[in-house]
Amino acid sequence: MNTEQQKKIKELFDKYDENKNGVLEKSEFITGLNELIHSLGDAMPSETVEKISEEAINNFDLNGNGIIEFNEFTELIKFLVEEKGLKL
Repeated sequence: MNTEQQKKIKELFDKYDENKNGVLEKSEFITGLNELIHSLGDAMPSETVEKISEEAINNFDLNGNGIIEFNEFTELIKFLVEEKGLKL
């Protein structure tokens, strides 16, 4: 990822980190993921977004602590850019 994309990832992370504790808890992550899905042009029911969020946490929570840290969020965004066509 280039410097501009890395900056945008950090901005997204900070935006979704509502309580500013440096990690994304499940509720923050679901909110952020819902926004990202909508940016791809998909409208999904909240239950579907929650299910996708659970799967994403399971796949991208590298240390298994139940929250998404910045490096894990970066890997998720890279996946969405490369595999799903997310535009940063």
